[in-house]
Amino acid sequence: MTRASTPHDYTRADRLKGLIEANTALAHIESLEELLPTLLRLAQDVTCAEGASILLYKPEKGVLEFTLALNDSQATARELMQSGMEFKLGQGIAGAVAETRKPLIIDNAYRDDRFFKQSDTTSGFTTRSLICVPITNKDDLLGVVQVVNAKNRENFDQDDLDVLQSFADLAAVALLRAQMLEAMLREERLRAQLDVAASIQENFLPRLPDLGANTGIWAKTRPAIHVGGDFYDCVPMEDGSFILAVVDVSGKGLPAALVATSLWTHLRTICSRVDAPQDILSQLNMRMIDVFHGELFATIALARFWPDSGNVIMSSGGHLPPIYVDGTGLREIEGLRGLPIGIEEDTSFTKVAVTLGAESSLVFVTDGVTEARQTDGSFFGSDRLHESLRCMGSCPRGHTVMTHIEEWACDGTQNDDVTVLEVWRR
Repeated sequence: MTRASTPHDYTRADRLKGLIEANTALAHIESLEELLPTLLRLAQDVTCAEGASILLYKPEKGVLEFTLALNDSQATARELMQSGMEFKLGQGIAGAVAETRKPLIIDNAYRDDRFFKQSDTTSGFTTRSLICVPITNKDDLLGVVQVVNAKNRENFDQDDLDVLQSFADLAAVALLRAQMLEAMLREERLRAQLDVAASIQENFLPRLPDLGANTGIWAKTRPAIHVGGDFYDCVPMEDGSFILAVVDVSGKGLPAALVATSLWTHLRTICSRVDAPQDILSQLNMRMIDVFHGELFATIALARFWPDSGNVIMSSGGHLPPIYVDGTGLREIEGLRGLPIGIEEDTSFTKVAVTLGAESSLVFVTDGVTEARQTDGSFFGSDRLHESLRCMGSCPRGHTVMTHIEEWACDGTQNDDVTVLEVWRR
């Protein structure tokens, strides 16, 4: 069949002018919501078509999805969009164009076996002829654009196909720009939400008591990504002692932070009724079994500290051993046994007692301290931790540890939450 020539009133010069105007219009649109209707109106204009539609490729599903359709009857376009119609690569004319990355011009849609008649049935629109061209960026498929039913003539022609393919190239640039801008906006919104979450999580941290010039509690936590699964706590008891806790929930980021909040709530509730560290851990373990469902766990170091006497009773659930530091050196506290909480119901926890003397401190850390790493993969490690504690003569020593970690990993990415808590006497 010989295709009809381009109407006299729409010359190649008109088409070129239409493409230039399209390029100008698309350059000023930054959101997909505004871009897609403009794309389709311009596609209709440059090809003198009755309607147009765009199907965007969803790589996560491997399908083309009707994203927008425009024609002389907006009601029929809406019907088509509400159908949720999708095409696999190779399915229908749109799927064939997407799979081969080659445009198609169809003179009689109903005589082509690839034509998906259900789209006309759904919309009530009758497709006679169509052009479908791919929208690509190098080798990446972004989607396809179709125009249907040439106005004032029997069929589309090669000039229509050529101009629509040129238009698709403009559309690809506009789509990529809009998608990148929307991704940036989503990232900014997420960052703002995470900043709020970080502020809320920071407010959960206790205000440490002022115990005078000769006794003190110092603590600091730094999440790897905005919020994290590490936290510390200091719970005052009726007899003037304090329950100190350092907790490390498996994982990091927002999921770990949410679990840490639940654990913190249960810990506070239990401390209002139980005062022995090993018993607190036993009850906390039973509660977190129901929360973790065998999918998560948390390590925890727990201590009850009496500031007046310097006495400390400690228990641990799979946590790094506390470090006792004084003027003669340092040692890790031995004898603390117990699995991380949330793993087994029948878990028992031992207790160990120490007394802080003059110029001595007890330091608790999470494994983010020893596992801090540089870009070459080398770890901060226990030896550097011990050296950091030795190099600071007076208490508190914990802030020196945090400073040394920052200096150590200054060129690397923090791969885990970092927490240090110290209790001391001068």
